[in-house]
Amino acid sequence: MSCVRVIQFAVVALLVLSPTVMAFTPACEVVYESFPSCLEFLVGYSDMPTLFCCYNISRLNMVVSVHVMTPGSICWCIEAMVRGSEPPILTSRIKKLNSYCHTHRSFPISASMDCSSIP
Repeated sequence: MSCVRVIQFAVVALLVLSPTVMAFTPACEVVYESFPSCLEFLVGYSDMPTLFCCYNISRLNMVVSVHVMTPGSICWCIEAMVRGSEPPILTSRIKKLNSYCHTHRSFPISASMDCSSIP
């Protein structure tokens, strides 16, 4: 089983087992569909993000630009998805994502930040 499949399985298991996260699944659905494609790069298993990852970062930027979700709500969804996961997301990889994908993210990526302070 590939690392991506293991991570995706873990995310699904977390969603099924956590009632708090399950309560917010519809609001976070686009994040849960899009963000896992970047995890292999963000945890250090691959040297470059995939084209699909970059496409999904652009997709999430669009979700913010058309006011479907706020940057803070995307942050919360990502944090809920990856909190306590192993291996953790690497801060250095988050910073590289913008340049590798030739984009500017309109939302933060973190496993442990106060997303409530983000509009």
